Amino acid sequence: MKERTALLAAFAEAVSTRQAHEFVWLVKAAYGAGASREDLLVALETGWRLGDPPEPITAEAYAAVHAWQRMANRRAVHCDESAPRADRRRSERRKAWLPCIIK
Repeated sequence: MKERTALLAAFAEAVSTRQAHEFVWLVKAAYGAGASREDLLVALETGWRLGDPPEPITAEAYAAVHAWQRMANRRAVHCDESAPRADRRRSERRKAWLPCIIK
């Protein structure tokens, strides 16, 4: 939990200080720590409000969040060893596909 919160705070700080080169690895690490797309979008919004970065920086941050979400969803579907089932709760599905993402 602390790692996830620290990564979300780091992502918000990267957005507010316009450090676009940090976005991809912070988003990937946050997903790996259990953050959801909504968590990352809230962190992005927080960073945007704190630092008011220019539009291209904000667009790159949104792109990193959405691109990694698409990759995570595709890997969850194609991962043979732990494909999520529809009858599992959301947290159980996330735990099931996280090992596939981190590979």
